[in-house]
Amino acid sequence: MECQKGESSVCPIVFASAQSLSSLDLEVQCSERLLVLALRLLPTLAYLGLRLASPHALSETFFQGFVATRLNAGSPCEMAALPRLPLCAELTVLEVYYRRWLRGHEKKGLIPVFSDIVSSRFSEEDFGLSLLFDGPSRQNWGVQMPVESACDVANDGNHSTIGISSPYGIIALESSSLKGVPFKEAEYLVAHHQLSIGCLSTLHNLVELRVGNQQDILPTAPPPNLPLFRTLRVFTADNIHPSFLAGQTFHNLERCGLSLHGVGPNLSQGQVTHMPVCTTLDVDDLTLLATLNLPQICELGASFHHPEFKMIWETYIVVNVNLSGLELLHVHGWYQQADLIQALRCLPALKSLIIGNGSDLDAGFFVEFVPVYLNETATSIQLHGEGQISTVLCPMLWSLLIEGHDFKHRLELLPFFKQVVTLRAVCGSPLVEFTLFDFELGSKTELVGGHGIFVMEIIVLDADAGPFSLVI
Repeated sequence: MECQKGESSVCPIVFASAQSLSSLDLEVQCSERLLVLALRLLPTLAYLGLRLASPHALSETFFQGFVATRLNAGSPCEMAALPRLPLCAELTVLEVYYRRWLRGHEKKGLIPVFSDIVSSRFSEEDFGLSLLFDGPSRQNWGVQMPVESACDVANDGNHSTIGISSPYGIIALESSSLKGVPFKEAEYLVAHHQLSIGCLSTLHNLVELRVGNQQDILPTAPPPNLPLFRTLRVFTADNIHPSFLAGQTFHNLERCGLSLHGVGPNLSQGQVTHMPVCTTLDVDDLTLLATLNLPQICELGASFHHPEFKMIWETYIVVNVNLSGLELLHVHGWYQQADLIQALRCLPALKSLIIGNGSDLDAGFFVEFVPVYLNETATSIQLHGEGQISTVLCPMLWSLLIEGHDFKHRLELLPFFKQVVTLRAVCGSPLVEFTLFDFELGSKTELVGGHGIFVMEIIVLDADAGPFSLVI
């Protein structure tokens, strides 16, 4: 339906007979004022489609008219209440069709207004606002309410989501395909669909990229000039192909989580991935870790499960990773206990250690944390020398957390737990937290002591408690 400027005198006559109209698909070619007057004559309208050339066709002021006058209880929308009823109060579907979405800061405020509309009507379960684009892909982007972070995006894996920052949080828009992202101002992307190089090349403001667990979402041979290699601050990817990383430099990446897809990288090729400012990394493959250059790493989650751990650790990881500055280590798994001990000996500044699957640890591991040595019968303990502190594993350690460990079935380790707690206290160790977790039983055992005192306290975990993971 079209309404030309010269037809303003006809519009009241037309809409006077449309008081019960429930659906309207409108190609707007009239002034905003005239359109507002027309929509106010349609009190029962449930569906409205607006077909526009670009974001300049209708202003933010026009769309603010759809924001509910009285915000629904609990709505995150902070916009002040309008002095009159909103346009189309009974509306359940608002679809805005654009032929193109122009770049430029002048239209960035339009997205927050769309989110305000959704927020102010969010208790209306059937209400939805979509931005649609013509062309072969027929993209449909549903506008969501603001979220605090990209991790809060509710997603079933069938939709990908982009996010744009606003004073009220990150405004999320989701789509069932990623053949192209028209919103060049997008700063966040949660991808569950294949991303082409062409698509990634248009995202010049991307600071956070989270890739789902489907295979081949990212290109396997990206050019080094992709904008994201310079703009990303947070990057997580499940089932990533190592060739996406090989030889690249992530100039501003601060936090990263990677899960490998397929065979690990070929270490003999020497293709190192540089992350010069990355402080937090979670990676599930030892060979992938060996290809990462991490001069500023402070928090690391890693699996050491590899039959060639000793060679990889000494040849690559010790060279590429600044282990002297590592303060937190979350160990997902290891090939043998000796490998774990070897790794810990290289971490003089470690303050927090979390070990998964700790049920496989034996007395030989815990003895390494005691500033003493055992005699041949392993029945008595002696200090190396009066007034001396022996060389001890992770001397700066203040938190030791062991997952998957039920001490009731490993009572033979109890004397060694006591030695770790009490003797480190005697030697001035900063260790203040030594806790065993059994998530299956829903309990944890805190070991507390110092200067000869040793106490165990069993605490019931919250119902939603689960294994530890680094926050990426």
